[in-house]
Amino acid sequence: MDDFSVRVHHRGRFCSDKGKTEYVDGEVTTVDWCDRDRWSVIEAYDVVGKLGYIAESIGKLWYKDTELGLEGLKLLKGDEEAMEMANIGVEKKVVDLYVVHKASIPDDFCYDIGYLDVGGDSKVVEEECVDADSGPSDNRQAQNIEVEAQCEGVDMEAQMQGLVDVHLNAEEVLQNVGDGDNSEEEDDSDDPDYEADSDLHFSDSEDDYCGDDGLFDVDITLGEMHQDIRKSKKSKSVVEKLKKTQKVAVGKRKSSRLSDDEGLNSDELEEVSSEDDEASKKKFPVHKELKDMSKYKWEAGTLYATREEFKEAVTSYAVHTGRNIKFPVVDNVRVRAKCGDGCEWFAYAVKMANKDSWQLRTVNDHHSCNTVFDIKVMKSKWLAKVFRRKVEENPKLKLGTIQSRTLRKWNVQISRAKAFRAKQIALVDINGTFREQYRRLYDYCHELLRTNPGSSVKLHVQLPPAAQTEHPDTSVDLSPRFHRIYICLKACKESFMKCRPMIGLDGCFLKTPYGGWLLVAMGWDPNDQMLPIAYAVVEAETKDSWTWFLSNLIDDIGADKLLRSTFMSDQQKGLVPTFDELLPGVDHRFCVRHLYANFKKKFPGLNLKKRMWRAAKCTYLAAWEKELMEIRAISEGAYRHLIGIRPKYWTKSRFEFYPKCDALVNNMCESFNSAIVESREKPILTMLEDIRVYLMKRWAENRVLIEKYKDDILPRIKLKLQKEIDASRWWFPVAAGISKFEVIRGRDKFVVDLLKKECTCRKFQMTGLPCPHAVSAINCAKDDIRKYVASCYTKAAYVACYTPMINPCNGHTMWERTTHPDVMPPPHRVPIGRPKKKRARGEGEEPQGPSTSRLGLQQKCSRCLKLGHNKRGCPLRRPTETTAATSSAQNNNAGTATSSPSQHSTAKKAGSTGSAHKRTRLANVAARPNTQPTAQKKFQPPRPTRILRSNSTSTAHGQPSSQGSQTQSTLTGS
Repeated sequence: MDDFSVRVHHRGRFCSDKGKTEYVDGEVTTVDWCDRDRWSVIEAYDVVGKLGYIAESIGKLWYKDTELGLEGLKLLKGDEEAMEMANIGVEKKVVDLYVVHKASIPDDFCYDIGYLDVGGDSKVVEEECVDADSGPSDNRQAQNIEVEAQCEGVDMEAQMQGLVDVHLNAEEVLQNVGDGDNSEEEDDSDDPDYEADSDLHFSDSEDDYCGDDGLFDVDITLGEMHQDIRKSKKSKSVVEKLKKTQKVAVGKRKSSRLSDDEGLNSDELEEVSSEDDEASKKKFPVHKELKDMSKYKWEAGTLYATREEFKEAVTSYAVHTGRNIKFPVVDNVRVRAKCGDGCEWFAYAVKMANKDSWQLRTVNDHHSCNTVFDIKVMKSKWLAKVFRRKVEENPKLKLGTIQSRTLRKWNVQISRAKAFRAKQIALVDINGTFREQYRRLYDYCHELLRTNPGSSVKLHVQLPPAAQTEHPDTSVDLSPRFHRIYICLKACKESFMKCRPMIGLDGCFLKTPYGGWLLVAMGWDPNDQMLPIAYAVVEAETKDSWTWFLSNLIDDIGADKLLRSTFMSDQQKGLVPTFDELLPGVDHRFCVRHLYANFKKKFPGLNLKKRMWRAAKCTYLAAWEKELMEIRAISEGAYRHLIGIRPKYWTKSRFEFYPKCDALVNNMCESFNSAIVESREKPILTMLEDIRVYLMKRWAENRVLIEKYKDDILPRIKLKLQKEIDASRWWFPVAAGISKFEVIRGRDKFVVDLLKKECTCRKFQMTGLPCPHAVSAINCAKDDIRKYVASCYTKAAYVACYTPMINPCNGHTMWERTTHPDVMPPPHRVPIGRPKKKRARGEGEEPQGPSTSRLGLQQKCSRCLKLGHNKRGCPLRRPTETTAATSSAQNNNAGTATSSPSQHSTAKKAGSTGSAHKRTRLANVAARPNTQPTAQKKFQPPRPTRILRSNSTSTAHGQPSSQGSQTQSTLTGS
């Protein structure tokens, strides 16, 4: 162990009585568990400071071996002495530390025993003790006692640091004290040969030790001086006079309370200055990270806020310089960094006492090693902090990019696994952990309702069964668990009220550890683009979850509005009964793309695909029936499959007119799912905020865009109208009256009524846009085609749609803490294997992008060179395998005359594999009879029937059995 105890002698003073030096009127306090690695001069001052002393009151610190007397005292002034003191303490388990306080004049001043002053190689003059009964006049005639330090070889800097003793003229001090109120008397402190100090102290010089002579005694009696001071009526002015004389010495030499600054090799160490000398204050340098840490200057005494800040500085320095630095010692009070491969570089930092900061105590900033390419101290946590900004800008940052940038910037190679961990740590730091975000769900709902009043936010949680009893068990976690959340912003609600009554429903899975589904209700805006109405996070896409979602949607939009709306969804089984229960009789459509995905599983083929889509696009009944008859002629099963689906779900010939929408696919919901595909991987609050911010930006951008748009018909509507105009050139109109026309193309004829905006093909009424027949009639009437475009496609409708504004919200640090309990994440069973982040593609759906799949390629056998199989499934066997199988079958037939042909063929099949002989040998040993072979038969092969297996029987656990087939069937049945 490197711990030791320090026996601190304090609250006393050194005195000499008849040639014997003593530390009188003091106390002794033992401080245990001092660490040799941490020990320094500053640590010694911290130990003394814990006893209640401030640095201004400490003059010097002396230490010695406990087995020696006071003649073994040594001045504690630097790291070298501190290490010697620590070594003594570790060896002897305890070391003495003496505190020399700055001199004051207490009431119990010793009159007969003078202070002791020790000077290195100094000339000491001993005087007889002055009797306490002698008068003041005798004291004033006392001889001047001068302690002249021999300053040969000591430079001026050492003098300024207090390493050379000052001269003290006792007679002049007594004179100043006695004549304290004589303002006309000249102050002797102006004499250059005079340096006043109120306390007689130990010298800082190491030359104080004079071989065997030990410490010198100086017998000085100041009792009369003190007696005169006590009798003085103006003692206050006398004390101020003493302080004034003390300033001279303090101003000419540095305080020795931090005499270990030489050991720390720092020019900027902070000195604890007295109140009388504010100008002498110095501060420790504070760590400031550089962009290029290879230019960082390591200075002893540098302050760090935390241990992690020091370690991060060392790590950055190691990475930028390419040094293999390690941390051999890391605990709550110290950190040691050491460069490997026998290098001299090291740094040692400790936690400062009574302060929440760390300080670099010792450092050797010199390397004797070569640079390396594998920096072990570069952890993924440090990399995450470096690449945090890049990951925040691009969450899809590739791992190879992180590896290449690390190699290019610092010439350091990292593994792909480390790059992955660094990216995940950065993402967690950016988005927060999944579990912690569930805790703030109530706070988020409150903030959303505060900033967007009139919105609907419903959070549904589940209480554990233990919390639903009359006397819940408090030992069990009773926190509610997340179940569902529904959000419908007021701006989205108002925008839908001004649009066509068309709603698409869809759900997509969330790519988080806790799973879940995102349900969306999507509208069509005037420009035929998506208009999100409401969204919800549920546990799964089930009938119950859809019922809950639609119930909340009915409460927000209103049953009357929804009953006059048209819903579109995929072929979700739970939605049809849900509509019958909540909105009976509502118009409902299926997405034809999902219908065809199920249709082609049974009836593949391009011809049927085209005819099914043509049937779905038929706008009038006769055309639809004609297409179905053609499908029936190709495949009766395909016809029955399509006729089994109610026509109102999938063909335009049965669509209603009031939605003004003839969409066959639910692309609006798919587009929204694609827009938030990256957000679906994030924690729940981050995902919900991404959706809200996306909607807020979309509303704001559309308001700006429509202001710059000059035309009255919206751009996407103009494209559709242009297609109808292009198709109208093949139709010939014949006017029957002012507004009625008969439009002809061959044998096809349609009637158009421009006044009612109708056409017998039903497309004019269904979409609100003129069909090709109507366009031909309008051109014949020489009328403006824009007059026949429905008002829901105009600029005015678009402005009214996006006039409501989605208000911004504060960040999570500004959310109000509600009184609701924290919500726990839903229970989630981790599935086996790697988590899937791609949706399950339908059968026959081609993957996007380049693919390396061998699907569709025909295998070719390398043995028989035929198509349809490989060499492992080739019917032709190798000659060696055939020979082995034949010999095995012959041996089996020779061993028993009761073998059946089926058993013989099974044995031959078993012998065709590479390990057939081994399995046969093991089975024969297990089935060997107990009877010994006769002398005439040297070898009798065992019966091979025990290893045979039929398709209907098997042995238990796949082991050979010696019983018959009846026993095997019993084992299989059991």
